[in-house]
Amino acid sequence: MTGTLQSVPLDRLIPFRAADGGQYREADRDLDELVASIRESGLKEPLTARNHPTRAGYYEVISGHRRLLACAKVGLREVPVVVNDVTDDEAEVAVMLGNAARLDAAP
Repeated sequence: MTGTLQSVPLDRLIPFRAADGGQYREADRDLDELVASIRESGLKEPLTARNHPTRAGYYEVISGHRRLLACAKVGLREVPVVVNDVTDDEAEVAVMLGNAARLDAAP
């Protein structure tokens, strides 16, 4: 996936609809280290998202849900986001692959 890098307001970012289950609810656990890192050095890796399929002007986060939560705790108003043009199926696969890479991800 290659996309365009944009600066997006936090209030325009919505978690991927498949991430609103336990994975996303648990994403705010143990954010202290990530929050401290972002406070000290800024966000080092952009989030990835796609244009929201039903809400014009909004973006659906594909990867970076924990970074999104940490940025909100830091008080950032905008974050760098790579916006990709992907289908529902491609977005679901990307979310699953991202979760599979995390050691603490639930099945």
